[in-house]
Amino acid sequence: MKKEKQGGFSLFELVIVVAIVGILAVAFGYYMRSGRGSEAARELVTNIKRAKMEAVKRNTNVVVTLNAVACPGLPSVPSPGGGYSLSTDPPPTVFAMPRDVALCIEAQQPDYLGASFSFNSKGIPNPPNTAGTITINHNQGISYTINLSAAGGVRLQ
Repeated sequence: MKKEKQGGFSLFELVIVVAIVGILAVAFGYYMRSGRGSEAARELVTNIKRAKMEAVKRNTNVVVTLNAVACPGLPSVPSPGGGYSLSTDPPPTVFAMPRDVALCIEAQQPDYLGASFSFNSKGIPNPPNTAGTITINHNQGISYTINLSAAGGVRLQ
């Protein structure tokens, strides 16, 4: 009598699959956590550009207020990590930094923008010749720098 071979997976095959899934889960978790910082930086750049466009569109000043926190240095990030607000309509729209991300004031940063700045009806930052950087730190040891030029250009580095 002929025996039919039973189908299924061996224990060894199952162990390999579980190991691969475990490695992928760890890598995906790291990827998701590291994305918070870049997402926060891109959102801040987008909102600063939006404030500039609103100032031109409404023919009025729009104020950007930075609620930055002192950061002891990477990878240490304080919690809560500060935030910012846009004063296009009363009350101002407030944005908080996500967990493990901070809007930082760093002592060695001589060109920090300060607590607030605005855009006039021509899209130029106020006070005149306002230019500088904003730093966003992530507890994964990643730092993002946002540059504002005196002409009102905003760039993420």
